[in-house]
Amino acid sequence: MKKSAITTIGLVFTALFLLLSSAAFTQWSNIWKGAPEGTNIWKGGTPGMENDWNCPKNWSKYKVPDAFSDVIIPDVSSTTLAMPVIKDGRAEAHSLFIYPAASLTVAEPAQLVVYQPESAYFRDYIHAKGQLFFINENYAKGVQATTASVKQ
Repeated sequence: MKKSAITTIGLVFTALFLLLSSAAFTQWSNIWKGAPEGTNIWKGGTPGMENDWNCPKNWSKYKVPDAFSDVIIPDVSSTTLAMPVIKDGRAEAHSLFIYPAASLTVAEPAQLVVYQPESAYFRDYIHAKGQLFFINENYAKGVQATTASVKQ
């Protein structure tokens, strides 16, 4: 076999390998990101606004969650150490998942509205002096919010 043919075959295999590796990496990185398109994950830690729910830079999508967002609040104790606080105004989420060792604070006079709370998991991870609204008449069980107004 001629040297040029070996070089061409080598280049084809290298290109194929890189293409497949890139596709596999993309697939695995999407799985690692682990979130559907509407999911917005808390990062926290923006200088001067470390805990501010309303700071877009504190979120994976770089936008504050809205009524269509599936919100995930992970344990950030090994990264930013900044758990979210809703200080005032009205915050909304389509669904809410708070990991164990994570928390969410709803200060007075703030409000948090969760539209699909049956898909929520948070139990006693919400610390609230503000108001919590769960838009589903069958769901408010498991919420251990301190001094919160839990409304359905």
